[in-house]
Amino acid sequence: MSFFSLLRSASMATIVLTSTALSCQDHNIPDPDPVSNCTRINGTPRAVDCEFEIVEVAFYRGSVSDANLYGKVTPNDSNLVIKEQFKYEFVAGSASSLFSIGLIAKITVKRIAPAPAGSNKYLFRSTIQSFKDPRFPEREVDSRFGFLLDEDNYDQVAIDVPVGGTFTYNDMMAGFQGQYTTDRTTGLIVYPVNPTWVIVQNVETSKKLRNVPYSYTLFRDQAEARLKFVPKVIASRV
Repeated sequence: MSFFSLLRSASMATIVLTSTALSCQDHNIPDPDPVSNCTRINGTPRAVDCEFEIVEVAFYRGSVSDANLYGKVTPNDSNLVIKEQFKYEFVAGSASSLFSIGLIAKITVKRIAPAPAGSNKYLFRSTIQSFKDPRFPEREVDSRFGFLLDEDNYDQVAIDVPVGGTFTYNDMMAGFQGQYTTDRTTGLIVYPVNPTWVIVQNVETSKKLRNVPYSYTLFRDQAEARLKFVPKVIASRV
């Protein structure tokens, strides 16, 4: 089932993210100071080394080409501006005020630590959102938004690059949904989108970290790399 078919059938609380094509590049970029460990969301050290860092994520509409590029995010620039081509383009249901946006994401990662022996299959996921649990204000939890399928339903991608090498994964699908409003002054459609994460998971490491004695519950803590970005949708006047 394609991503866009799932978008048409998904409710506001479910987005399915699938991915198909990939390409691999080994640029042998020097890494003079590879990390020996990385931190969890709460700031404590992760139990195992993080294997990657995200270099860049580029977002496209329709196909991966310069003409269809919406924008890019990096660790140093996390703002993504999405402009609709015409008014109501992203409206999924006017009666329910739902909107739905589907983009193609191309993600480039850099290996900063070797993979565990016998483990080289990975998942590329977008989009995941986080929120504060009102029952425990000091805790931040992951939303299941965008994570309808488990690992067995995603493409497991083999990555075989040395430390310092880069890998580019093409055609990862990124979807955003929510409820739109209309600005009474300008007449423009307002699409509120929460800060969002892209993550890369080692399949076997994620399983290990979910189990005792670690019991990690956050996808972001299980990830080999993660990048937070802030989508901003600008409505057209047309």
